[in-house]
Amino acid sequence: MLRLRIIIFAVLIFCVISGPLIPKEGNETVKSNRPDHLKAVPLERDGELNKDLRKELLLSKENGGDKHEDSNLSTKELIELMFRQSDTNKDGKLSQDELFRKVKKNIRSHLDEGKKESNKLFQLIDKNANGLVDWDEYKNHFMVKKNMASQEHVEDHQDHDNHLDSDSRFALDQEKYSFKQADADGDGLDEMEWLSYQHPENSKLQLNELAQSILKSLDTDKNGYLDADEFAQVPPGVVEGENTDRDYQNERRKEFEDLIDQDKDGKVMKFELVEYLNPLSDARLSEEVKEIFVLADHDDDGFLTLKELMDNSESLALSSFIRPKMRLHDDL
Repeated sequence: MLRLRIIIFAVLIFCVISGPLIPKEGNETVKSNRPDHLKAVPLERDGELNKDLRKELLLSKENGGDKHEDSNLSTKELIELMFRQSDTNKDGKLSQDELFRKVKKNIRSHLDEGKKESNKLFQLIDKNANGLVDWDEYKNHFMVKKNMASQEHVEDHQDHDNHLDSDSRFALDQEKYSFKQADADGDGLDEMEWLSYQHPENSKLQLNELAQSILKSLDTDKNGYLDADEFAQVPPGVVEGENTDRDYQNERRKEFEDLIDQDKDGKVMKFELVEYLNPLSDARLSEEVKEIFVLADHDDDGFLTLKELMDNSESLALSSFIRPKMRLHDDL
């Protein structure tokens, strides 16, 4: 259900949100080399599906996600951990409200974590402490991080990038291109620009630009909003088979009507897309909680017991409900 819900965005705006392509050799192009993962956002930066969305919703670093993932806890052990953390009134069962509050707390934790990591990295890279990170400062950090050069080498040699092989040179050129795109005024990145560059999910501006890209891609009649037909269109080559196409379109229409079209006027404006993409959107988080209950609340009593979750451990694991990633971005 989650994959069907967002795959149309992934396909149609891939080229837009992944950034401009730069040439490699001949006709080959590679997209800008920025971190793909946007924690707690339905889509990745590069347009791929966020396969870890539900695990990011249910376990966070603040609540021990990293520590317990490092210790190789089993899926059932992680489910029990999540359950104990969510059961705030200790009655042995989870209400939708308890799970919702847990989910929202985790999202806030992820966003705060991104800000802290961004600030620490900014202070580390801003060698002259002028409140800006320029390309030369960032290049040194990037080369050391990617094992292109040692810290000693970049500190002692101004021409430390001359020795690079073709692959490393291309990776560096990609990163430079991305950095220059973010540094529109050419004076370096201040802390807010740096946060937006490294963690777009924390940036209202980035979410607004993503919503604009989605609108531009799907608004076939160019009237400035999306209707249900536009939102439910099937991208060529993505879904095969008449029955599958019909299911896909029905799923998209249901999402359009139930989740995104806030004022129920049959039109989705950009502000409604921004709200959908917002990691802290109550409407979207509520929908995720409902889907977890549909999966696990077999007796339909409106509560989840630990046994119900354990009985569905395989489905939860396959749906990426449990194991969080250790860091906001693997390649910071």
